[in-house]
Amino acid sequence: MRWILPLLVGIGLWGLSIWAAYPRELWDIPAFWWSWGLSILVTGGLGAAYPGQSLVHATLVFLPLPILLGGVVLATGGGLGLLPFTLLLVAVLGLPAWGLAALAGRIRTPR
Repeated sequence: MRWILPLLVGIGLWGLSIWAAYPRELWDIPAFWWSWGLSILVTGGLGAAYPGQSLVHATLVFLPLPILLGGVVLATGGGLGLLPFTLLLVAVLGLPAWGLAALAGRIRTPR
């Protein structure tokens, strides 16, 4: 159950952003940056709730982004030539979430 919540949050946040951006580029609208900030905060909260699984939670929250982007690109007749760049970009965007989740887990865990 603790892995379903971050995945559903990621699908919801990124799905709404992609829906709001269509047909423009995703990062050209404020909804993308709001979703990015909220996903970082949600991942931080999950890191505090479940210490030691920060990478898993960050991955599950950010994983829907390239999948949904790929679906939109394929549905509109595009190709997946930029998939490696997209995966790299999503990994970079997920670094603050991973860091916040790891920090929240360390703060919550007694030594």
